Amino acid sequence: MSKEISCRIQVVYAPLAYLPTMVKDGRLKAIAISSNSDLREHFVTPTARSLGVDYITTTWYGMDAPSKAPPLIVEVLSKKRRQVSKNPDEKSNFQMQGLNPYNFAPAAFDMSMMKDSERLTPLITSIVMT
Repeated sequence: MSKEISCRIQVVYAPLAYLPTMVKDGRLKAIAISSNSDLREHFVTPTARSLGVDYITTTWYGMDAPSKAPPLIVEVLSKKRRQVSKNPDEKSNFQMQGLNPYNFAPAAFDMSMMKDSERLTPLITSIVMT
């Protein structure tokens, strides 16, 4: 990522992992975070909801496999992913990037993605249609 910001972008929604350095050194000003709780770990930032904007979303990362993948393969991958996210060094790396690992089981992760999609589709459709 470039060390300079050209002042062409006035507002941006970006995953937290990209922001701490630029906020700390003054290149960006954090206005609000779109999660359920205020940010305190890297820099103090209120939630959008606490500022009167009813917008909550988070960036999530996950592993996907083909729908016909054998259940045993899916479980082995899921188990290995959980082990990595519990490793103290990896946990520290995640936290330094503003990421909080959640250990969803594969079915729970599927459900979480579907709920986010259902919740955000009307918002995205309204933006695209304008």
